[in-house]
Amino acid sequence: MMESSADPKNATVSLRAQLSRVWRHSWIVALCLVLGVGAGFAYAKSQPQKFSAKATVVVYPLVTDPNGTASANSLKVDIATEARIASSAQVATRAAVALRTRGVDVPEADLVKKIQSQVKVTGTSQTSVLDFEASSPNAERAAQYANALSEAYLQVRKESVQSLVDERVKQLDSQASAAAKAQETEEAQKASAQKAQVQLTATTGGRIVSSASIPSKPSSLGRVPLAIAGGVLGLLLGAVLAYAFDRVNPRVRFVDRALEFGVPVFEFRAQRAERDAQLLLRAVGAADSRLSSSGLAGLAIMPVSEDAPSAALVPRLFTWVRRELDGSYARFADADLSREVFEQVSPEEFLSAQPMPVLLELDENLLLPLSLRVADAAGAVLVPISRRTSRAKLRELLSQLRTLQRADILLVFIPDERKG
Repeated sequence: MMESSADPKNATVSLRAQLSRVWRHSWIVALCLVLGVGAGFAYAKSQPQKFSAKATVVVYPLVTDPNGTASANSLKVDIATEARIASSAQVATRAAVALRTRGVDVPEADLVKKIQSQVKVTGTSQTSVLDFEASSPNAERAAQYANALSEAYLQVRKESVQSLVDERVKQLDSQASAAAKAQETEEAQKASAQKAQVQLTATTGGRIVSSASIPSKPSSLGRVPLAIAGGVLGLLLGAVLAYAFDRVNPRVRFVDRALEFGVPVFEFRAQRAERDAQLLLRAVGAADSRLSSSGLAGLAIMPVSEDAPSAALVPRLFTWVRRELDGSYARFADADLSREVFEQVSPEEFLSAQPMPVLLELDENLLLPLSLRVADAAGAVLVPISRRTSRAKLRELLSQLRTLQRADILLVFIPDERKG
């Protein structure tokens, strides 16, 4: 079995490997980063600034029974219900009327819509606190809307309490009058005493804890934060696109992608051809640069079928390996000789008749079935590939080579000379 300088068993899906696949297409990441920053900046520029102001109100329990006969539950504030009341059109209309009297020159109907759309009322759970938070392109308007709505809410709530008190007083007046007519003096006095007590009932529905002040800075994100956010999103998108581009590229491109075919890969560097040729021979079992010591009948160098980049590498690899072999222990058959020989005799007969192993150069002009027979008879086949080799063509060839019974397969990755 051949040894490999890049064992496919080590091609694990590690974080470092995934990052490497992204980084080698860094131009995609950089482009998406620039576009993301630009998009974030453009979005920020197109959006008007917003200012936020908040008023806080403490809501008092609504006294539904001024005589004090109510249950404890009636003294609790349902803050969710109060928040909905404060957001109602009735309260917004009251706030709009108040703002118009203070010089806000906006039609009442439009002002009601603005208040309802720009002021958000939220209640803090398990408390009696309401927050009136207004957001507006105008800082002064934000404070005015929050304050006006909180004040209008307290006024509406006060009127609700006063309405209950007035209704109760009216009932007690009727009771006292009826008792007096019936000459029930004690009942009349009791009704009058209850009336006096009811009239002393506090009608304050709550109080403003803090009024909204005019904000000095916008609450919306500025251009720089949005540009940074756009850059981060662009960076993430770029990483995803770079990884996807690496996975779907139809060419081999890199050594680790060749490892995915499950065949040993030897990385041959053209700038160090002499040393790497020695290492390559060691990988096929000829550690002393004598092919005869490998136990092989021959060593075939085969191109990827119908792939021009791979075919161009075959004579180069043949020349590099031949230089390192001892001619006393190996024979050599270039492409022309191989075609001439195998037109006259079968690969099995030719190789079995040789007193020493043969280094064979095969080319695309030799029919694939015949090339496969040569490789099987030789016992080992080198398939030179480059970053431009078609993955589909390589996969097709390997599927054919795997049907061989005796030959070992070794991919020889030869980077472009300018890449080293």
